[in-house]
Amino acid sequence: MITNFEGFWDLFTKVVWPALIAYATYLHRRLDVQHELVTSLQRQHYELMAEANKTFATHDSVSQLENKVVSMLNRIDDKVTRILEDKT
Repeated sequence: MITNFEGFWDLFTKVVWPALIAYATYLHRRLDVQHELVTSLQRQHYELMAEANKTFATHDSVSQLENKVVSMLNRIDDKVTRILEDKT
């Protein structure tokens, strides 16, 4: 009985255990690479979101300016119309 256990232990320590350690090392390396990839993608995503927000703010500002200009032109048009009506 002891011989079987010793043989199993010998097989485990010389073959299985080193193979498990090598596989764990391989998985750890792959996880590190994937983590770096995800970090890079997150950074790119945040940069694109910042660029999109900046562009959106610019379009929003232009839209507000356009609304103000149209409002001023409408008031000028109303004043000119009243002045012309008063002269006739």
